[in-house]
Amino acid sequence: DFGKYDEVFELYEKAQKSFGKKDPLLALLYSNKSSVYQRRGDYDGAVNMCEKAQEIYVKKYGPEHQNVGITVVNMGEFRHRQGRYEEAVELYGKALDTFMMTLGPHHPSVQQAEKQLADAREGKYCEY
Repeated sequence: DFGKYDEVFELYEKAQKSFGKKDPLLALLYSNKSSVYQRRGDYDGAVNMCEKAQEIYVKKYGPEHQNVGITVVNMGEFRHRQGRYEEAVELYGKALDTFMMTLGPHHPSVQQAEKQLADAREGKYCEY
């Protein structure tokens, strides 16, 4: 029901005013908003929210931080769901590099990003 999503957006808009423009909690709010956009089928809106979150995380923590990787893998998933495989491959690759640096090669996030990257390279539909 899209009415519920409208309510969620209103709550996010109110909450957004509580944070400074560089606050990592604002980045988390943007990430959460991206999920709502995704559930509505608005993948461009979802990516836009992830880009905003990524900008904050990079400024706060630098480009090689787990939260940056999570945001980038989410953008990859949104592009993957749209069938935009080349973009998804690029984003999954960036996320994988970040996860390898920050989490190490045996972390589940690394393994998941590797699977997503392989699926996007093969042009498989995203089912995550």
